[in-house]
Amino acid sequence: MTRYEFFRKRIAPLLFLGMVGVIAYDACEKEERHHATIMIDLGDAELRVKGFTAELVVNNDVVSTFERRAISG
Repeated sequence: MTRYEFFRKRIAPLLFLGMVGVIAYDACEKEERHHATIMIDLGDAELRVKGFTAELVVNNDVVSTFERRAISG
């Protein structure tokens, strides 16, 4: 087995998996996640509402959007 084959078959896959792990760790950092509870009270208008959109805003940036529409019929 040549050095090139050794690198291609043994080392390169390990480096690839390591980099995928680093990317996954970076994407899932707890400091970057935001948890929120959104409560929507429609009151008397509940029977007339066909849908709504809620946005989660942190530091004037929209970080998440939730949209719900009623099924026709």
